[in-house]
Amino acid sequence: NILVPTLSIFALNANFQLIETAFAPAASHALGWGPVQTSFLLGSVSIVIFINMMVVFQLSARKVSNEALLVFGLIVSITGYTSVFFLWQMNAKVWHFAVPMIIGITSFPYLGAPSRSIFTKQVDSDHVLDSYHGTMQALLSMAASVAGFIAPSFVAYYCLRHPEQVEASSDGRELSAWSLIGPFLSILTLLGMIYIRFKKKTEEKQVAIDVEDATKEIPQEPSTPIDEKLGLLANKLETQQVKRPNRRRTFNARAQSNRHLSASIMGISQTTLIEETEKEFPRSKRMSYPF
Repeated sequence: NILVPTLSIFALNANFQLIETAFAPAASHALGWGPVQTSFLLGSVSIVIFINMMVVFQLSARKVSNEALLVFGLIVSITGYTSVFFLWQMNAKVWHFAVPMIIGITSFPYLGAPSRSIFTKQVDSDHVLDSYHGTMQALLSMAASVAGFIAPSFVAYYCLRHPEQVEASSDGRELSAWSLIGPFLSILTLLGMIYIRFKKKTEEKQVAIDVEDATKEIPQEPSTPIDEKLGLLANKLETQQVKRPNRRRTFNARAQSNRHLSASIMGISQTTLIEETEKEFPRSKRMSYPF
């Protein structure tokens, strides 16, 4: 659960470097483009990224799961970068270069944010990693940085063909078979997501079976009709009820004397206490008791 989103972030940045590093020399040889044309097309794909970011926000607001967004992004990534390998050819048309690149870049918003969300949720759910949230986020960012360091050199040395090699080859492709490592990373991540989904469903089924077995082991009490239950409850309440005589408080001169003495020791105003006593026990209703 932690390795798969980390691999997704690594694949995202590595594939981005494949486009960024190989597009200019490949388009220069195949289409005769200069810096202006390549910069215009590379700059225009930022609009594609922005539009798809808005789509991701809307889908997330509609409660579409991060896993579903990530799987969709991986499928788009596999399609786009596989098309890059087969369509970037010598003497190709402009759309042979533009369309595969746009498809591949469309996958970026569906891979970045969902991968980080899945990674963060998994780290937060693991109590062992409670004290390592910052370290784990740094590890995820380091995976992206490593891809950014390694991929340009790898693409320039292994993936990009020299013009002489392209012209001498029978297929005329601008990229070598090493460039298929881009879709291969996305396929590997997709297989990891399928495995996680399968494992989660298996665990849910096992939990359901355990709950059902535990429910069967609990002895069931015989059902009692509702009227009978109410009758038993009423009888129980009657037996538990304790009848106490209605005792009426009477005036006790000794208790009142002790009360006044305690109030005097504590410094409480005697006038207030006498008024309270008169209010509670009027003189007309008092009964005298010999001491």
